[in-house]
Amino acid sequence: MKKQDYWKKSEDMEIDLRQLLKDFLIHWKKIAVCALVSAVIFTGYSYLRNQTGTADVTQEQTLDEIELSEEEKESAVSAVVLAKEIYELEEYLNHSILMQADPYHKNKVTMLFSIEQARRRELQKITESYLSFLTNGGAADALKKSDHETWKIDKNYLTEAVTAYQKTFNLSYMAAVDYAENENLSFESMICVEVTGSDAGMADEMAKDVHAALKNYSDTVKNTAGNHKLVFISSQENIQTDTGLQSQQRDKRAQLTADRANLKAMTDAFSKEQMKMYKELSATQDEQEELETDINNMTGSTGVSMKSALYGAGIGVLLSCAIFLCWYLLQDTIKSAEEMKELYTFPVYGGICLKKAGCQGISGGQEKEQILNRIRLACKKRAVRKLYMVSDFSFDDQEMECVESMLKWLKDCELEMKVCENAGKNIGCWDDLAQTGNILLVCRAGKTTHRIIDEAMRFYQENDIAVIGAMVFI
Repeated sequence: MKKQDYWKKSEDMEIDLRQLLKDFLIHWKKIAVCALVSAVIFTGYSYLRNQTGTADVTQEQTLDEIELSEEEKESAVSAVVLAKEIYELEEYLNHSILMQADPYHKNKVTMLFSIEQARRRELQKITESYLSFLTNGGAADALKKSDHETWKIDKNYLTEAVTAYQKTFNLSYMAAVDYAENENLSFESMICVEVTGSDAGMADEMAKDVHAALKNYSDTVKNTAGNHKLVFISSQENIQTDTGLQSQQRDKRAQLTADRANLKAMTDAFSKEQMKMYKELSATQDEQEELETDINNMTGSTGVSMKSALYGAGIGVLLSCAIFLCWYLLQDTIKSAEEMKELYTFPVYGGICLKKAGCQGISGGQEKEQILNRIRLACKKRAVRKLYMVSDFSFDDQEMECVESMLKWLKDCELEMKVCENAGKNIGCWDDLAQTGNILLVCRAGKTTHRIIDEAMRFYQENDIAVIGAMVFI
């Protein structure tokens, strides 16, 4: 096969990715149209599906109202409420810092702070500001805003792990304070902060972060309650047995067991319709919010869904890319002059771009000059004075004007070149072509196929016609 088809370098064709991308970008308008059509189709489908879903939801609600009595509905709703309470209690037991702590080895850090240089009438306001910040969620908010990943939990779990109270002074100090009530003196107060962690490491980290939050909050208290100085006195780590925490954990677990038993007894007595209603409503909180969002979208949204439009446009682009790739791989046409150089043994002098913006047109240009000079040198080397320019297609106006300018240039170089358009059907020129014995093969990218070139080369081989080279119109 290789000996017979001497003009072929290889039977295997390689894909030029650069040319593939170039051809793909040329068809951007078709891709945009495909994306637009796909977006319209997906948006319309989404709209119709939402309308159908709205009708289904309305119909199901109507059926429930008909099939269930008020007492049965109340029973199902009560079961849903109980199921939600069980879910919340399970979440609390699984994530609460206090519920995870070991009551027999409770890890606690106690910090002592002093409020100094405060006036008597302002001292109580200052102290209560700090106590409120520590026990009513202010410290928990500060922990959640920090970069520590451990504190990215519910605020209530952090709030219950931090407790604070005011230390009471002895009677002699209180008597001195009462005696100096009208004096322009400064007074002090003591605050004790206790931080509990599920282990020693957590308690220590939380105590450090609470200390930092308290220092940052000090400026706010100075501006709102009065001037003072917050002084950190000491910190003490401790492990103790907390019977109160032990009782609290037992009570919560006992409550969970009892609620689960009550819920099972309620659902076992449900009818088929009640159980269906219960299952539809007894989702977790996240699932319930998602369900409500979906229902609101179906019942309240009548506009175009941007998400569906974008999704449809993406599908359209992918589909058009897949179609283009299949078309590109299956078509048998010449893609470029570089592809011909890789496939065939005869010289390929280059390609002339006549229509694409930015290329040299029918006036000539560097590409055409290079091709003409290569043809002149090839003819001079072979002592050829006469040759045919042969194509498998009919030239359009631009191609014909370019060919005529090439014929004139070669004539000035004492080379006679004739033209045979659509040689496969133009039988009248075959005799003259065979007598001349030398041809320049002209191809058109996207039009001339590899099969046409093979058939033409076999014809030339049978009739001892030499192919001195080829050129490509792009």
